[in-house]
Amino acid sequence: MSWRPREDTFLYQLNLQEVPVTITKRTVLSFISKLYDPLGLLQPIIIKAKMMIQKIWLLKIDWDQNLPRQEIENFQRYLAELHQLKDLKIPRCILLKDSVAVHLIGFADASAQAYGACLYAKSENANETQIRLLCRKTRVAPLKTLSIPRLELLALRHCCRN
Repeated sequence: MSWRPREDTFLYQLNLQEVPVTITKRTVLSFISKLYDPLGLLQPIIIKAKMMIQKIWLLKIDWDQNLPRQEIENFQRYLAELHQLKDLKIPRCILLKDSVAVHLIGFADASAQAYGACLYAKSENANETQIRLLCRKTRVAPLKTLSIPRLELLALRHCCRN
């Protein structure tokens, strides 16, 4: 993540190296662990990678064994989509100048595969209203099957911790 002071925006710059010839559980995990997202702004993208790792883990293959063709194709498709991040700009400033009111708004949700929460800041001045994303957290659902309401409670817990 980098900051452009003139535009006052955050940018994500990924050093996407060539995909190794042999794609194993080790190479996929090594690549995914390099995605750095301290504010959670890329969580919708990173959670897909975490779900991919969980699926690979369930295959019970060795760390250096080649992945099945379907998993290799999924990983290569994921890498191709990551190139679109170079165009992503996120404004750093979250409040309007001369704000008269600021509200924090949290959302939490869950599915059978993952759950997460996000926190927004809504600021108002005399002329306009602005809503900006502050942070986001996501988790892959545990392998032990939990009900959707239970997962939603876990997501809500993350929302309260933001």
